[in-house]
Amino acid sequence: MSRLAIRHVSCRYGPVVALEEITLDVPSGQCLVLLGPSGCGKSTLLRCIAGLEQPSSGAIELDGRPLAGVPPAERDVAMVFQDYALYPHLTVAENLGFGAKARGTPPAELAERVAACARRLQLEPLLERRPAELSGGQRQRVAVGRALARRPKLFLFDEPLSNLDARLRSALRAELRALLRELAVTSVYVTHDQVEAMTLGDRISVLRAGRLEQAGTPAEIYGEPATRFVASFLGTPPMNLLDGRIENSQFEASGAALVLAAPGRPAGPASVGVRAEHLRLAAEGPLRGRVVLVERLGHEALVHVELAARPGRAGERAVWIARAPADCAAVEGEAAALAVDDGAWKFFVGRSDE
Repeated sequence: MSRLAIRHVSCRYGPVVALEEITLDVPSGQCLVLLGPSGCGKSTLLRCIAGLEQPSSGAIELDGRPLAGVPPAERDVAMVFQDYALYPHLTVAENLGFGAKARGTPPAELAERVAACARRLQLEPLLERRPAELSGGQRQRVAVGRALARRPKLFLFDEPLSNLDARLRSALRAELRALLRELAVTSVYVTHDQVEAMTLGDRISVLRAGRLEQAGTPAEIYGEPATRFVASFLGTPPMNLLDGRIENSQFEASGAALVLAAPGRPAGPASVGVRAEHLRLAAEGPLRGRVVLVERLGHEALVHVELAARPGRAGERAVWIARAPADCAAVEGEAAALAVDDGAWKFFVGRSDE
C-alpha cells in the first residue's frame, strides 16, 4: 500500500488552464474519487499522475518519491481505461498476465497471479476466450484484473464503467467497491457519475474548470457542500437553490416570496439551498406555491412545486423538488406549502455564477 501526494499542481496549454493549484492527499489503502463535469480537469490530473502528461508546475509524490521526470513505465502505476484497451489477439489469460509478464514476473508466480485474479473476478470459464468473444462487462473485468495482476503501488481508473448500460454499471460498481475494500489498494478513480463517487470513494474531490471546489468524505460533500456548484452538482435531485441577497443579517430571495434570518452572514449576493429530503408537503410553511409535477417512482414520489414569486417579479420562476411517500396526495395544479426541517437551510455567499 502506498500514499499519493499532489502538491500545487497546475497544467496549462498556452492560454488554457486545465488545472490550477491542485493539492490533494490519498492515504495508503484509500480510494480518492475525482468528480466533476466534462472538461473540469479530472482526466488531465489522472494523466499527470500516470506520467502521460507533465504538469506545468507543482509536484506529485508516491510514497515520498517525486515523480517528476519518471517515465510512466517506471512509476509502478496501473491504469484501467474507459475503452478497456485489451489486446484483441491475446486470450483472457494472456491479457490478465500481460502487465505482470512485461515487468519480468517469473512464470510460476505469473500463473498464480492470473489464476487468483480470474477467480476473484469470476473469469475462470473465460480464460481461453479472446476479447471479441466477451461482453462489455466481461471485458471490463479483464481490464481490472490486468491491473490487479501487476500488483502496483497505485491504481488509476479513468471512467471505467461509463461505456456500460445502467444495469451492468450498477452491478460492476458494487463488485468494484467490494474488491477495493477487500484489497485495500490505494487508488484514484475519475468519474462524472455522482452515484459512483458516493459508492466507491473514501474521499471525493469535486473539480470545476480546473479548480478544486471541495474535498472530503462522501457524507461531508453531500451534507455540507462548500459552494453552490457542489450543492447543485451532487445529489439526485440536486439541492434546491434560490438566489438573493443578504442585507442587515437578512436573506431575501430574488424570485420567490422568501425572507430568512441570516445572522453573521456578510452582506451581498447569496443563495440558500435545501435538499429534497428535508422538505415536506404541509398545510403551512415558509415556501408556498403550486404543484406542477408529481414523479411517482414506486418507492417514493418527487413533488415539483413552483414557488410563489415576489410581488413585481411575476416573470421569474423557481421550482423546488420535495421527496414524499409514494402514496402522497399531491395533485398537479393544486396549491401547496413546503415545510423545512430544522437546520436544513444552507447558505452560499457570492453570485450564482461564481
